[in-house]
Amino acid sequence: MAMTYKISEFCGDWALQIKEPGVPPKYLYFKSRNNAELVKSILEWEDAHPNEAIPYQPTPPDGPLTLKQLREMNGQPVWVEEINHWALIDIETGGRWSGIPFVVWAENGAKFCYNIKARNLHCYRCQPKKREEMQNETY
Repeated sequence: MAMTYKISEFCGDWALQIKEPGVPPKYLYFKSRNNAELVKSILEWEDAHPNEAIPYQPTPPDGPLTLKQLREMNGQPVWVEEINHWALIDIETGGRWSGIPFVVWAENGAKFCYNIKARNLHCYRCQPKKREEMQNETY
């Protein structure tokens, strides 16, 4: 039996319950429901794609991800500069939009889905502050 995930309000914050059969539930706590939803989506994707390791491919800290890189990141989170928000990459698999990368996220109870290329969005693996910190590191 698979793990289940449930988001609930907890003392003004949000709790993500992670329940595995035969094991006491675990909880992750968040200040925003959006963050809880994002982590829940990632965990559900991981459950649906067992043993699919995604190789780490570092991106130069100062450069946005290319469309080629984004097409290989289905289900992974990115920081979208123009909306100042984390989002998940969604690669369509059929029809008119097949192979086109979109960013999807929820904000204030609404869900958004933007075509990255059509909107000329700049996506990064890290938030701007984190990129600046990485620039000071040596590789």
